[in-house]
Amino acid sequence: QQGDTIQDTTELVFVDLPELPFAGTMEVKSFHGEKVIETNFLSDHHHLTFEDTTITFQESLDKSRLHVEAHHGSQFTPPYVENWIAEALVFSTARSIQPRMVIRHFEEYALVSIRATPNSMVSGMIPPFSSAPDTRDAFWQSFCAYLSTCKATHEFENLKMTTGFRELCLANKGTLQGSLLSLSIYIEFCMNQLLPSVQSENAEVIDKARVKDFLGYVNAWSKDTAITERAIRILNQLNTPDLAAIMDVLIEKSVITEKHKKVWKAIRPTLAHGKLIDYREEKFWHFRNYLITMMYRLMFRIIGYKGLVLEYDGSKFQYIPYEWKE
Repeated sequence: QQGDTIQDTTELVFVDLPELPFAGTMEVKSFHGEKVIETNFLSDHHHLTFEDTTITFQESLDKSRLHVEAHHGSQFTPPYVENWIAEALVFSTARSIQPRMVIRHFEEYALVSIRATPNSMVSGMIPPFSSAPDTRDAFWQSFCAYLSTCKATHEFENLKMTTGFRELCLANKGTLQGSLLSLSIYIEFCMNQLLPSVQSENAEVIDKARVKDFLGYVNAWSKDTAITERAIRILNQLNTPDLAAIMDVLIEKSVITEKHKKVWKAIRPTLAHGKLIDYREEKFWHFRNYLITMMYRLMFRIIGYKGLVLEYDGSKFQYIPYEWKE
């Protein structure tokens, strides 16, 4: 594209996004002849300062598209920018979205790419924040925290956390059993991500090389296949961190609560062995709600966010202050 007047900027166009908590408003007047008969104010844009650059979000008048304009900054350049912003929006909206159009503006030219995207990307996952004004600041604060995590990693490919969350959003469109299984596995993944930050200096470190030697020795023993297989399964457990101990540390640091640990431990063993959970549907929903709030607390801890967090008290959702300890 010749004659491009925009430089050092990446533009993205998304479709089928939920309403975002915009701070900027537009005045819309309805006329009858020259007389104003109605005046409305619509929230349709948001300006965000991210480190040494700015990002602008603009919703189309018919609310069918979201236009994002991100100015390039230090270590915030194509082709990474488009993926990182998409990842942060995946987390913030709990939808497995991709931009339909990307325009990379350089000094003398622009590159335009258009991809096919589904008409609807609605998921069954409850997002971390609503679009209400009282959680607006928390929404954008967590968005920036996720974006910072992507930038710090500086990878073109999605974070494993993002990839898993995309799959989780899709899984929550299915059965309750599948939803609980996906949530419990993803929570386990998040706890493993936090393992380096919760292990004490005196914690016993798993010697994987030694475990591998044990496995090789047992595997070479061919007297009784059944016993050998059982021994290998037991030895493989030595590579698995003690999640109960990790949860105790996370509770002590105010990352999760005792209730979260109790719910996760109540259903994870059953799900891990491929069994159906024989509960009334109402209890299924309670478990799901507790696991969702547990998951967001863990994800917030990973990205270093403190602020409001979604909480479930057994009957309703609400937002409460979230201040974990180092």
